[in-house]
Amino acid sequence: MNSFQKINLRNENLERKYNMSEEDQIEEILEEANAYNMRKEVDERAKIHLKNDPLFSKLEAYIYAYNDLIDDHE
Repeated sequence: MNSFQKINLRNENLERKYNMSEEDQIEEILEEANAYNMRKEVDERAKIHLKNDPLFSKLEAYIYAYNDLIDDHE
């Protein structure tokens, strides 16, 4: 695969992510958390963030919870 094909592939992946619904993106985050056996913890932490801070979007809460827990885990 040449560099032009790699760039196109990266651009296609980015475009796919931008076109994903919020629920699909959250599910992807939870699947990634599952790779660390932390799906439940990320889901629970995100729900706590949503309850404590109504300014968080649902997606932001899951991103924040994932980053917070995975950083602690590694």
